[in-house]
Amino acid sequence: MHRSAPRLARILACATVPVVLVASCSSGSDKKDDKNAGGSARPGSPSASPTVAAAKFSKLPDVCSTLSGKTVDELVPKAQNKKGKALPSADTNTSASCLWSGLDKFDYRSLTVSLKLFRSDPGLGSGDKRAGEYAAQQASRAATAAR
Repeated sequence: MHRSAPRLARILACATVPVVLVASCSSGSDKKDDKNAGGSARPGSPSASPTVAAAKFSKLPDVCSTLSGKTVDELVPKAQNKKGKALPSADTNTSASCLWSGLDKFDYRSLTVSLKLFRSDPGLGSGDKRAGEYAAQQASRAATAAR
């Protein structure tokens, strides 16, 4: 019975990381929609195509610069490369990963940070909504894997 509390803590920790990383690459605010909310369409005129809020990022930030050297030292002592190693990706415009690894005597540690870009699309929805759905899916997978 005492084992469930640490397991729950691990599940929540694993679920929080993807949410933070995905949310940081999702779309921004709905300011454009607020501007047009007061206007009304003329009767008989063709309806405008559906719009969604513009994405906050048009491209991914450098994934290897997402963590400070101090954070890398704390999480991966004796890291081989403090700047990390960019991992290959099939589509570098929408996803990127960086790896830090190190060996301190017999204690091997590795850390991978992955970013995924969700663009806003009228057919698929806003980038923010899509990122939230992806984060929920990843949290569910982490919770299932921890059982």
